[in-house]
Amino acid sequence: MMSMCKTLAATILAGTMLFAGSAAAADKAPSGTASSKDGKAMELVQEWDKVFPRSDKVEHRKVTFRTRYGTVLAGDLYVPRDARGKLAALAVSGPFGAVKEQASGLYAQTMAERGFLTLACLIAFTQWFNRHLAEKAEKKEQKAKSETPVDEAAQAKRQEKRHQKVLGGISDLEVWMKDLVRNGFLNVPERAYTLFDNMARRMVDAQAPGLAGRLRAMEAIDFDSESWKSGLTESMGRLYLLMQSYRNMDGLPEEWKDEIRTQIGYPQSKDNVLAGEPVADSLLVLHKQSRKVNDINTDIYWFYGKESRLFARYLSFAVVGTFSTENWIPGSAYKGALCFYNGTGTCRRALFRESVLAEENFVPACSPALKQAAAVYRTAMLTNPFFEDVPLLVDDVRVARNGKDYTLLDNAGNAVRVAMPEETFIDILAITGGNPFASLVIVNGDIWELKSIWYNKEYHTWRDERN
Repeated sequence: MMSMCKTLAATILAGTMLFAGSAAAADKAPSGTASSKDGKAMELVQEWDKVFPRSDKVEHRKVTFRTRYGTVLAGDLYVPRDARGKLAALAVSGPFGAVKEQASGLYAQTMAERGFLTLACLIAFTQWFNRHLAEKAEKKEQKAKSETPVDEAAQAKRQEKRHQKVLGGISDLEVWMKDLVRNGFLNVPERAYTLFDNMARRMVDAQAPGLAGRLRAMEAIDFDSESWKSGLTESMGRLYLLMQSYRNMDGLPEEWKDEIRTQIGYPQSKDNVLAGEPVADSLLVLHKQSRKVNDINTDIYWFYGKESRLFARYLSFAVVGTFSTENWIPGSAYKGALCFYNGTGTCRRALFRESVLAEENFVPACSPALKQAAAVYRTAMLTNPFFEDVPLLVDDVRVARNGKDYTLLDNAGNAVRVAMPEETFIDILAITGGNPFASLVIVNGDIWELKSIWYNKEYHTWRDERN
């Protein structure tokens, strides 16, 4: 580690001498310049511009250095006053989103007071910037391709070919489902992996990833629970309904055609979505769920509009080992405009056209009791029977233990079994003292999962990760 620090110290000093000259020269000059990758001059203002007081034990100057990506970055060099000879060196970078004028700068100055040569810079920024350049080049290439005249005949031929592949896959899936029902569900738990995985692979080959996802969800059913038969039966019923809907969608309204194609796995262009009519509102982040499937991380955000009272889902994808480009803060509100994907239902997927963090958060409007919340769920399912993970907001509820299970109770004496980890139950009791609170539950069939609560207008949530 010390040899690495010495190497870093030499690099820092070399860069300093190249770009900023000696300490005396830097103190006299109000600014300096360095050439960036594109040849433009980068001006360095040597004035103190930090959010923390300047130490009289440390000399400070701004320097520049070239990264391994070829970009030139500015940094703040902190040198112990009257230091002589070789010094141990540290490079300091703050948390992602922070800048060198904040936490990293204060830490660097403090370590310089203790005898270290320190450089505060935006290392996280260099990684982000490299990805940004790659994404920008990719978008430029895609835009160039999109501006190429579309061969409508070739496009129609490709769409028809995929349509026939999907129909072929649905025919195989129907035979498989009938065999499964004919033989009964008794032996399903012991052969769930091969049973569902093989057919899911067939649906991927048929270019119907939405059907494959539903089969893998069946594979993930908790077959040790008492409710697995009803859960599997309901999932099979929805899957069969979706298959028949695709076969007979020609006579359906356009929004239902879009919905069914999306459920099957046909993508919708982001450009087309963002070209739709936006809904401007103050949008509260109700909850965030992270899922990892193979090498892809998917973050699912549930939003609620203060004025429109609309729910929306936002999906963010990232390869394992990289940062997601979006990071909405659960419990926070954002002022912005949402564009919804084509389809139907009360909680559709959406994209932000624009957004900014709002100055104040808010508590969403909730159903006053479980009976009204159940009615909201029934309406959502009548609107779109393919809905899964339906968000419900219900006020004045408590949680109680019922044997190994947990129950959500309202003031009218209604109760529903709710799923949550033991740690969440204990936290809720500690936060509320057993008093009523407002809650967000995500409902899928007869499974109600408690995700977030509001108590005394304060938001509380728990990590929700699934692999």
